[in-house]
Amino acid sequence: LELQERVVASLTLSPSGTLVVPCFGGIMALIDVTTGLAKHWIECSSPEYDLKTTPVIVNETAIFSSSDGSLIQVALDSGICSKFTSASSSSPSLTNVALSKNTIVVCRKSGEVSAFSTSNLSSPVWHFEPSGDQTPIFASPTIVGDRVVVVNVTGTVRAWSLASGQLYWTFDISSLVLPASNPTLVFSSPVAIPGSKDDQRDPHQSDRVVIGCQNGTLLCLSAEDGSVQWHRPLHTRRRLLPQETDDDGMGSQPRIESKSQIFATPSLLILPSTSTLALCVPT
Repeated sequence: LELQERVVASLTLSPSGTLVVPCFGGIMALIDVTTGLAKHWIECSSPEYDLKTTPVIVNETAIFSSSDGSLIQVALDSGICSKFTSASSSSPSLTNVALSKNTIVVCRKSGEVSAFSTSNLSSPVWHFEPSGDQTPIFASPTIVGDRVVVVNVTGTVRAWSLASGQLYWTFDISSLVLPASNPTLVFSSPVAIPGSKDDQRDPHQSDRVVIGCQNGTLLCLSAEDGSVQWHRPLHTRRRLLPQETDDDGMGSQPRIESKSQIFATPSLLILPSTSTLALCVPT
C-alpha cells in the first residue's frame, strides 16, 4: 500500500485490527492490518491543517487533536468523521491527547490545558488557562494515577486532579537545572514511573514522572507533591575542544563539551534477566 501523503505521527492499532494512519493534508487512512487494504480515506480537516498527533482508541473510535484547535473523532467501522470545537479555547493543539478510562486531556499551544469526557468532546469537564502566560506546550500530557502532569516548553511543570482540575503543585525546572544563560527547554513528554519492591513502592502504581530536557538533563519528580527525587545531566556524546589562548598569551586547559540533547520522549524497558526497570533516553 502506497500512501499519497506523508506520515509524521505514530500509527495506532485498534483492538479490531484497524490501523489508524494520520497524514499531512488533513487526511486519515484506516487500514485493515491483516490484508493491508485501505478501508477508508477520510478528510478530517482542511488541507492546511496537517494531522501531526497520534490518536487514542475509545470504543472503536479514534480521537485526536488537530492543529486547527479542534478535537476529531473518527468511527473506525464507517469512517464517519466528527469535529468538535470547544468554546473555552480555539488555540491549536500540537501534542497527543492523554486518555484515562473515559477522560481525555488536551494541551494547547497557548499553554491551556483541558479535560473532556469521551462522551462529550464539545464542553470540557475542566479548563486551565495560565494568567498572563501563554508559554507553548509541545510535550504531551501524562496521566499518573488520579493526576495529570504537564510541562511547558520553558520547564514549568504542573499537576492537576484528573477528575476536578484542581491544581496540586507547580515546579520550575529552570530553578534547579541551569542558569538563565543556558535556558531549559522541554519538548519531550513526562514518563510515568511505577514503584519498585526494592524501595517499598507499589510496582503496579506509578507515583513519579521523569522529564527529559532539551539540554540533556533528566530529572525525576514525585507526582504527589512535585518534590525532586533525583536529577542528573547526560553526557553520552562529548568532544575535546582545543586549548584557547588567554589575553596574556597563556593557554587554558582543553575543555570538554557535551553534545547530548533530548527531543524525544524517554521510554521504560523491563530487562527480563533481572526484572530491572530501565529508562531508555533517545538523545
